[in-house]
Amino acid sequence: NSQVNGNTNAATDPDEVGTSGWLTYTNEEYGYSFMYPLDSSVKENRISRELFSYFSAFFSLQTTNSYSTGIDVRTYESLSDLANGEDYETLDDWIAAHEGNLYEYRETSRLDGRKTFEGEEGGAYQHYSLYTEVDGKIFEIAFTWEYPDERIVDKDSQNILLNDEELGFLESFHLTDV
Repeated sequence: NSQVNGNTNAATDPDEVGTSGWLTYTNEEYGYSFMYPLDSSVKENRISRELFSYFSAFFSLQTTNSYSTGIDVRTYESLSDLANGEDYETLDDWIAAHEGNLYEYRETSRLDGRKTFEGEEGGAYQHYSLYTEVDGKIFEIAFTWEYPDERIVDKDSQNILLNDEELGFLESFHLTDV
C-alpha cells in the first residue's frame, strides 16, 4: 500500500473543490486507489469482530467547522462480513432488508461505472455510503460526519465527496485489480 502524489490536474479557482494537489493512495492487496487532500493522511486498520471483519483506509477532512468529518473506504471479504454474519444471497438483498428504518438507498453507477447503491444512513454517526460488489468482495465508501443535533453536512465537505463538476473524491476512486 502506498501514498504518492500522482495528480497533475490544475484548479482554475482555488476556492473550488477538486483534487488539484492531492496525493494518491493505492491499495494493491484489495485493488483500488483514490486521491486525498495534502493536509490529511490515510490511516489503515483491520477491524475484526466475532461476526464480521473488514479493512479500512480512512482520512479526515479539514473543514471550516469543529465537527468530525472523514471518508472511510472499507473492504469486506464477503457479504457475510458486511451483514454481521447474517445470511443474504446478494448485496441487493442486504440493501432491500435495510431500506426504510434508518436507511435510504438508490441504485447508481458512481463507483467506476459499476452497479452501486448509495444513500444516507442514520444513527449515532451520520454517514453517506456507497456500496458495490466485485468478485465477492464488498466495497463501501462511507462519508462520515458527527454533528451533535443535526442531520446536515457542510457544503464544502459534501462537495469533496459528491461533486460531479470538478474531479472530486468519487471520481478519483478506481478499482485497479479487477
